[in-house]
Amino acid sequence: MAADPVWRGFWLTNALWASVDGGIALVGLLSPEPDRAWLRDILYLNAALDLLYIAGGLWLASKGEARLQGAGWAVVLHGGVASPL
Repeated sequence: MAADPVWRGFWLTNALWASVDGGIALVGLLSPEPDRAWLRDILYLNAALDLLYIAGGLWLASKGEARLQGAGWAVVLHGGVASPL
């Protein structure tokens, strides 16, 4: 499975995305509690970005290169899972 370029692209993208999410979470833990209106606005922006992530991931997944297909499906997964949260 690790030798398959689709899976390699998928897992590499997941690892990179997880490190970004971890950095954001760390900043959130170390920062003071934000104003509710500001947080609401950020969450709306994030929901809109999730839709862009899904669209971009589908675009990558439609490409002919296997590595990009795997990365695309990873982006779709992260955008789709994060949206309802």
